[in-house]
Amino acid sequence: MLEFKTGHINDAALITDIGARSFIESHGKSASETDIRNYVQSKFNIPQLESELADDNSIFQIAYYNQEPTAYSKITLNCPNPNIAEQKVCKMDRLYVLEEYFDKKIGQVLFDLNVEIAKQ
Repeated sequence: MLEFKTGHINDAALITDIGARSFIESHGKSASETDIRNYVQSKFNIPQLESELADDNSIFQIAYYNQEPTAYSKITLNCPNPNIAEQKVCKMDRLYVLEEYFDKKIGQVLFDLNVEIAKQ
């Protein structure tokens, strides 16, 4: 069963874990081990995620498959783009899915959920 929960500051460790694991699974061989490690340490750490989760313009969604955390997304509200006339633009910042759940199509469902949230 697939469920979604809006992420809050107390989810920082969980989101950090999903993000780091899925980034390494997807990009772990695209650069040197040192570069990958440095990127993961700078982007997927609890203080960084707590700061992002505290931002009122950031909306995180965590996906659970059979009660196991499997993926997360982040959208940013009110993110103007110089190429778009509308100023209240919503930006998809991240969508990370653990590799073992790729066959469940969680990424597509999570993306669709974010489109609906952005429309609101």
